[in-house]
Amino acid sequence: MASVLTLAGMAAVPARKAADEILALETRLAEASLAPAAAADPAATAHKLTFAQLSRLARASTGSATSRRPGSRGSMSTSPSPRSSSD
Repeated sequence: MASVLTLAGMAAVPARKAADEILALETRLAEASLAPAAAADPAATAHKLTFAQLSRLARASTGSATSRRPGSRGSMSTSPSPRSSSD
């Protein structure tokens, strides 16, 4: 990785430091990942949620799952709004 960064124009010392940081990040990601056998198991990876459940989960993790627009009540409907007969 340091060689690639050096070839891309980064100085050798910062490239070595960046390469070490990249390797540390990749190691943490690998440690947090499922083992291949577990990743292949649909029961371990398929987390079926209704839209309402996903909305609650998103609000809990971000504080809000809706974008507020003027006149919006914060609805997260996935259905198009009904059209009037004049449309």
